[in-house]
Amino acid sequence: MVIGAICIVIGAVLTVLTGGSFLATLGIGFKAAAMAGFISGGISVMSSLIVSIFSGDSFKTILGKVLRSFVDGFASGFMWGGIFAGGA
Repeated sequence: MVIGAICIVIGAVLTVLTGGSFLATLGIGFKAAAMAGFISGGISVMSSLIVSIFSGDSFKTILGKVLRSFVDGFASGFMWGGIFAGGA
């Protein structure tokens, strides 16, 4: 997530250097990165849930796997969303 945040800030600074608005660019960048994070987290949860159900895992194991997969998916999506938002 730090990589995504750094890329968003760099993109906002570069926008200011070309005459744009820092706060608007920063807000849009973080919104885009968060949206990418939630989408990626949701996809990770669904795939983890399906695999865990078909593996016959207990409810507690499924819950742990789903939570970990959401956190990992969100972090990955936020990073890539931040990179793309910073580049845009």
